[in-house]
Amino acid sequence: MPTWQQLRDVKLSEYTDAADGWGKVSSRANADKDRADNEMLAKIRGSQTGEAAKAAEADLGQLARNYQYLHTECGLIRTALNGLASELAAPQRPTRSTAATPGSCAT
Repeated sequence: MPTWQQLRDVKLSEYTDAADGWGKVSSRANADKDRADNEMLAKIRGSQTGEAAKAAEADLGQLARNYQYLHTECGLIRTALNGLASELAAPQRPTRSTAATPGSCAT
């Protein structure tokens, strides 16, 4: 349980900035998944046959699934960080206004 001083002093922008960073990673992973699916895998399917082509398709399919997983997990982290910042904002306001009030008990 944080103290009121910790709640007052927490910099919510650090959480939202971190969330933005995770959002960028998520977006990049999604773009890379699309590239693996739509460019790389499509070219192999359209131009190659045989066992090597099947192995490459399987590997690229796994790569695309890995990127999808990364996209999803980074999105969840982004959501959690933004949610935490949002949840802390409401109780933080009174601690900051009390600390700023001359003659208040907060020191």
